[in-house]
Amino acid sequence: MFWNEREGMDLANNALYSREGNALLFTNGSEGETISGNVLLGFGNKHGNPVGRSLELDLPGLAWDASAHEDKPAPEAPFDRADLRHLLPADIDGTPHPLPVSGAFAL
Repeated sequence: MFWNEREGMDLANNALYSREGNALLFTNGSEGETISGNVLLGFGNKHGNPVGRSLELDLPGLAWDASAHEDKPAPEAPFDRADLRHLLPADIDGTPHPLPVSGAFAL
């Protein structure tokens, strides 16, 4: 990602999982950017964000080989780490967020 010192670059409240590589990799740096409220699984710098447990435990309806596509998180997934400053009012389906959660769906 080429984000270093670019105005308005925010990466917040996502679930970013990688099986064999970095969950995040800023080859030119990430100075001055907002990177918060994400849950990360993979190698590399986590930028102070919490770490997921595993794809199988956190998102049991997904598979690394794309043979499963249900991306609703498990109730005990560690997605309760959202940054309130960047919380959207609703999830990807339009469901209001009753709790501040990271990822695309309200828990």
